[in-house]
Amino acid sequence: MSRLDQTWFWGLLSVAWMAVIYGLSDRPGSDYEGVGGFLSWLPFAGTIAHIGLYLVLSVFVFRTIVATKRLALGLSVYLTRLAAGV
Repeated sequence: MSRLDQTWFWGLLSVAWMAVIYGLSDRPGSDYEGVGGFLSWLPFAGTIAHIGLYLVLSVFVFRTIVATKRLALGLSVYLTRLAAGV
């Protein structure tokens, strides 16, 4: 069994990515003022960043649930949306 098929690997990635999202959201907005000037040409830069962060989290959570091989696909998608807050 390869590492990519093991539940613990995807679960660890999910928890680590949740920690990254929490770490980024825990910082005050003044820490990100320099980023706004850099990305001023990109409309909806904040929204695009949120979509990207939570898309990666959704993939990690989905792979964790699928690796258990115990749930149907529809239920796996539902639990992924519930866990990732999508």
